[in-house]
Amino acid sequence: MTPAAKKSKPRLEPRLAKAFNKAAKLSPKAQKALAKCLLEQLDLIEDETLWMATFAATQDQLARWADEVMKDITIENTEPLDLDRLSK
Repeated sequence: MTPAAKKSKPRLEPRLAKAFNKAAKLSPKAQKALAKCLLEQLDLIEDETLWMATFAATQDQLARWADEVMKDITIENTEPLDLDRLSK
């Protein structure tokens, strides 16, 4: 097997393999319920990973905006937030 082929083959972490082996002994109904929960958790992890990557990629822009805001505050180029006006 080539080194590239070895890298592409997924390998389960031992505790996850143990969990799957235990899950395989459950009833079909329990397996379906577990699968649903696991897939929901994996979706959350993927969403969080995507959000973190997106947030990390915007740090330069966020820093520039923060600098602009601080400059506006320093030169008093701001006004108090009027929550009543926002709710209309």
